[in-house]
Amino acid sequence: MRVLVVTATALVVATAGMSVANADTVENHRNGPIVGNFTLDKLPDTATLGHDPLGCTIKVDRVYNYGLKSTKYYRYDIPGLTNPKLCPDMGVAVPTGKPWMIDDLVVTWFINYQSGSKPAAYVLRNFTIVSSFAAEDYPSYIGTGVDFNGDGLADIWERTDEGEGFRTYLRSGDTFVPGPAALHDSFLHEVFFGQLDGQPGTDIVSAFQSSYYNNLLSNPDGAPIFGPGPTGVMAISGATGKLTLLEPYSYTDNGAGLGHQFDIYHPVPTLVDINGDGILDVRVTGSGPYDGTSAPSVTHDFLNDGTGNFTLVP
Repeated sequence: MRVLVVTATALVVATAGMSVANADTVENHRNGPIVGNFTLDKLPDTATLGHDPLGCTIKVDRVYNYGLKSTKYYRYDIPGLTNPKLCPDMGVAVPTGKPWMIDDLVVTWFINYQSGSKPAAYVLRNFTIVSSFAAEDYPSYIGTGVDFNGDGLADIWERTDEGEGFRTYLRSGDTFVPGPAALHDSFLHEVFFGQLDGQPGTDIVSAFQSSYYNNLLSNPDGAPIFGPGPTGVMAISGATGKLTLLEPYSYTDNGAGLGHQFDIYHPVPTLVDINGDGILDVRVTGSGPYDGTSAPSVTHDFLNDGTGNFTLVP
């Protein structure tokens, strides 16, 4: 069993027993380096997005065998983009699943240059745009290395603190299509990946912004409504998008949608095989209600039956 912390943003891949998640997970932020395979020699190369007066650029620092290095620049054009200063500023390298091809680059904007316009992400193959797709307008992070639907291909996700929350996008030929897994959120929370429901593909566990719980109760279609409510933890099937609420396990409401009292505050989930059966479970830690002098530490252990059904350990 192992838990791999992949980035400083608390992105975690966990595996236990037969539950295997891809350990090649990476998540990139605005203006960050994009590490990928751009020479087919399996050594890590680095792409940096930029611009010059003529348009959008990609600087690729390539690493070869025997420590040899080289730098090359590529140019590409975003349809309809007239100001080079508004070129994409974040992206991720995604393997194509074909060993004779270098990684694709998926590029997007931390702040979409034309908010509300779609597409909001572009796929570059051999540093040339081959497709585009609708994505989040204001992603804080974009990541890859996880196969959400079990087809053997690397998919991607985005997450943001601007309301759209966590969303998955599935590889489909030379582009990506929205996946079923999504969790509306207006804060950035810890994201954990692992096999939870026994189905092909990788699942997700995350804390979420308080308002989504109210929305889940009143709007089964998942349309985001932001308002007061308890912060919680959700398990999400990567293949089907099924949401399983873990926290709050129980709470009371004062009737006005304010002043909720519930079991655990500021919950933080982790994936761990709690009972040693080779199946990933979920442990949630946080603090209990303030008693006037202190807020005691609280731990909730949720045992997974291997199909994504969880039982709170008494």
